[in-house]
Amino acid sequence: MKGIFDWVPWFRALSARIVEVGEKGLIDRAQSVDWKGDNPAFLQFGVEKIDPLSFLAFLSSKNNMKEPFDIFESVHHTFGIEASLPEKGMREAWVFPTANPFKALFFGQSGEPDLFWDLFRQVQPESSTVDGDIFRQSLNRKGVGVAMLTQAMCLANPHAFLPIDDYTKSLIGQFPAADVLKKKKDKLKATITLDDYRAIMRGAQDVFRGCELYEIGRFLYEYRKKQEPIPVNEKSTYFHISTSLHGDKGDDYWDDFERENAVRTSGRASIVPFGKPLPEGKQRYPLEKPKPGDVMLVRRGMTKGRGVGIVVQNDFKGVEPSAFDEHMRIHVLWINKSATELRGHAAMFAMNHVGSATKGAFPAFASAAGYAPSIRLLRDFGVPDPPHNPSPGPDPPGPLPTPNDQTEHPLNQILNPCIERALDEWRADM
Repeated sequence: MKGIFDWVPWFRALSARIVEVGEKGLIDRAQSVDWKGDNPAFLQFGVEKIDPLSFLAFLSSKNNMKEPFDIFESVHHTFGIEASLPEKGMREAWVFPTANPFKALFFGQSGEPDLFWDLFRQVQPESSTVDGDIFRQSLNRKGVGVAMLTQAMCLANPHAFLPIDDYTKSLIGQFPAADVLKKKKDKLKATITLDDYRAIMRGAQDVFRGCELYEIGRFLYEYRKKQEPIPVNEKSTYFHISTSLHGDKGDDYWDDFERENAVRTSGRASIVPFGKPLPEGKQRYPLEKPKPGDVMLVRRGMTKGRGVGIVVQNDFKGVEPSAFDEHMRIHVLWINKSATELRGHAAMFAMNHVGSATKGAFPAFASAAGYAPSIRLLRDFGVPDPPHNPSPGPDPPGPLPTPNDQTEHPLNQILNPCIERALDEWRADM
């Protein structure tokens, strides 16, 4: 799944270019884009009212087309973007926050775009300096909801903002709403502040440790999408794999694993390269076994954890072991990328099931502070713990949470009253 986040530098470059050319430059270029016969809503109320958030939202809505590449390519050339577009025809690279085409206009027919220009410029820095009052005023504009606004902010700066939409809210809806609502014209509606929003994102990053916000959003999309979601559930199985492809003292390939969103081994078995016959009695790696929804614990040696990934595709599946080769990968989405010392010792196998033969791997991860929130998240999804010996540390992995005992669950770092306000805002948007 190499290249699935190529949209991130491209949208960042587009946003930087919009800041550079300013209001007139955006007007001129937006009119020059080949929209393939469509008449963008943000051009229908006079070009002087074009704002960058409406432009990004409308552009993203074109991703609902069967083949969006031509419009994005026109934007690419019209704005002179140097960052590469996601690969044409590689649909997994075209997954990013996508606005509802009927809700892609921020300023409205009678509004003015200056407010959204101010917010857009504040969103840009790596350490964004968004003003809470500007954020509040933006949400108070007629027709602007939490999902709509945060999706556009994420497109403008995917490193700094998480969209609060149908996919991220899915983890919120299973918990009772806090009593923070106020009535407005007989409709239940709530207000989310910038502090609330930042608290949501901090909570998400505390569970998905070491992951970028856009990686968190992608996993939640894949987990909750309507067609063929990743089946992370009671049928999921744990595997573990080493980043040392050539023995414990070999090179560390974590950077490749992280960049490619994929893991691999150096051969069919220990000291048996791909393409070589397997010696009699030699145990080969079960490379074909991981299926979508399974969990991959990634480590360096026996005592250093590197990350936790969810399998989304396996190139080895359905292939004869004799035909395995070095170009095949087990593709994952990362839910944890923190480098953490393990509480105990994982097995030395380069790649294997986590089970009776590798009984130390799971408790070593589950009891490590950096991985405990992710393991508990997986338990909440219904993933069963593999067979293992008692945890080596003083804080063994806790039991599965029950519906009436959610207080200490790590998701409550996300699912707090301020998020419940966002939930009701979403309900109002839908």
